[in-house]
Amino acid sequence: MPVGRQHRVKKQVVAGWASVPSDAHRGRNEDALLVLPERGFFGIFDGMGGHSHADLAAQIASEEVQETLLPLSPDATDEAVADTIRDAFFAADEAIRVEAPSRGSAEGMGTTSLVTVVRPVDADTWSVMIGWVGDSRAYLLASSGRMLQTLTLDDSVVRLHAGSAAQARKYQAALGQVTDQRRLSLRERDFFLERHVLIQAVGTSLRHVHVLEDTLNDGDTLLLTTDGIHDNLTDREMGAMLRRARTAGDAAKDLITSARARSRSRGHIRAKPDDMTTIVLRLGSRNV
Repeated sequence: MPVGRQHRVKKQVVAGWASVPSDAHRGRNEDALLVLPERGFFGIFDGMGGHSHADLAAQIASEEVQETLLPLSPDATDEAVADTIRDAFFAADEAIRVEAPSRGSAEGMGTTSLVTVVRPVDADTWSVMIGWVGDSRAYLLASSGRMLQTLTLDDSVVRLHAGSAAQARKYQAALGQVTDQRRLSLRERDFFLERHVLIQAVGTSLRHVHVLEDTLNDGDTLLLTTDGIHDNLTDREMGAMLRRARTAGDAAKDLITSARARSRSRGHIRAKPDDMTTIVLRLGSRNV
């Protein structure tokens, strides 16, 4: 049973996180975490299972990103934060490329990467900067709504073939609710089956780091997941778990437990054995 951990940070941000390896390799977790609550730095990294040393790629990325972010001033401008996140990802890309030959990895070593920097703006609002490459995701559950909103857009074949970012987001949202393949069009079915195929990753094919800035409110919840979570669970299921959970730690534990149970459900269209990692961030005093 995974243990949901929780840590209170400045101005009432509460962070819960949990991670478990895939049933396919229980002794090796190919996901990695970055959790620095005192600085408001959080990240998730999913080593690419089709490559050798996937766990090492994820760990290198986590360490390089942390090292690059640490000198960042709490008073840095949004532009400086965004630039630092980009620099961190390219530093991780270079470090992985340098390490790959010594590991005998002819095909390279790759990982998804997603990092968020959370900083207070005033008494009840927060600046959130999110950078990502790959298909690890950030979601928002606003205190004023009940629907889970996806903030990031995967670097997947859906993005490549959808025609536009707006259309890709529509497909991604639709695929996030799929429980019955018979209700999909032929195009949607192809996208669903190939949604794990990435068009870029840190360490193998990095070309562009996506960066998103948003202002969130007290009472909002930010969710970070690797695909072992959101491929197994629908957006609706994840949103319901966030609303029900008493604490951020409980929410992280519930997400991991439910995703693992789904991965073992024979015949379910979403079932997929995988490493599973999540970070739940609750903002503001109403979340204590």
